[in-house]
Amino acid sequence: MSVLEVIVMSRWTIVEKEALKRASHFVCVILVALSSQAQATSCDPCIQAAANGAEFTMVSAINTGVTSVQANEAATKALNSAIQATDTAILATLNLNTQQLLQGLSASTNRVELSVQQTSKAVERMTDHTVKSMVSALKQVRVAEEVDENNKAYSGVLAQPLSVEIGANRAPLLKQGFVQSDQVWRQMADDMNAWSNNTSDADQAGMGVKQAALLTEGEAVWSPVPLVTQSQITTDKSVEMQKLLTMLINPVPLPSASDEQIAFSSEAGEYELERRILNAQLGLVHAVLAKSVADKQPLIPMSDEDWQKGYVMAEPDNNGSVSVMSMLESETIGRLGAEGWYQDVKTKTQAGILREQVAMGSINAALWHRLQQQEEQALVLQSLLLLNTLREGQPHE
Repeated sequence: MSVLEVIVMSRWTIVEKEALKRASHFVCVILVALSSQAQATSCDPCIQAAANGAEFTMVSAINTGVTSVQANEAATKALNSAIQATDTAILATLNLNTQQLLQGLSASTNRVELSVQQTSKAVERMTDHTVKSMVSALKQVRVAEEVDENNKAYSGVLAQPLSVEIGANRAPLLKQGFVQSDQVWRQMADDMNAWSNNTSDADQAGMGVKQAALLTEGEAVWSPVPLVTQSQITTDKSVEMQKLLTMLINPVPLPSASDEQIAFSSEAGEYELERRILNAQLGLVHAVLAKSVADKQPLIPMSDEDWQKGYVMAEPDNNGSVSVMSMLESETIGRLGAEGWYQDVKTKTQAGILREQVAMGSINAALWHRLQQQEEQALVLQSLLLLNTLREGQPHE
């Protein structure tokens, strides 16, 4: 029995009880009325008639109540039938609704699952795209950082010292200057050798002419100051220095002995041997001094277009050139006396400092090479002095 049936049955039981209660109350009223009437008349026939009437009335009322109860019972049954039919319809409706709800839930679930799958794929694709975008962005950021670091470390602002720029621009010019200086040095040695072996005027008169020609040279030729104190001389001074070296070492070459004299005279052979040995010794001495003259000649081209001066303290001559000695002096003393060089060392990046160290290392190597040359030349002079000492100590025949 459903809850609705229980409620309906309870309501109809209450109606029947109320009808019986009303019938009993009506019977009691009639009995009281009859009793009151009997007491008033005190007439048996009247009492009998009243009782009969009351009985009829009571029976009619009871019948009416019974009929009402039966009617109520029939209505209750009909209501029960209606309720059962309604319950069946409700159950059918509930089942149908439940099935439709389940079908709807299944369809919704399928749609939700499909939507979730699609959303998952979309999220996965978006995640992949986001990750790839982030990786690409990180790569770009890293590349930008590397570019920025490279610009800071290797750009021309703080990483390119002025001396390195000078070296890069003038490297071919320096090479050209060193080569030309060596060529001048060899040419001076060849000229001295040719002068010492000139035998065209071997007689006494010829020797006097040479001495007279030497005395006619100007006072500037006889000044040794440029040879000692200056790091760069002009072309004219270079010619004067070459003449001065010739005058200092072998102003009047000794005449040579002829082949006939050597063949018929042992003294002539000894003389020629001593002459050639002396010329060789004088040539070695001349080569040592000529090296300084060659290095002081302005042979390295220098201009604002191909050679930024920077720390350079050397001044070019009228032809726009500087000497090897002037260049080396500028690279060493010029740095020490230039405020800009200290500022560069103070402000440059690590790459700039390393480049400056490389440039200074190259300068040190060049100075070391020059020092070795000077040591070799000093050894040559010392060997000549020792050789002369040994020769003087030899016994004479």
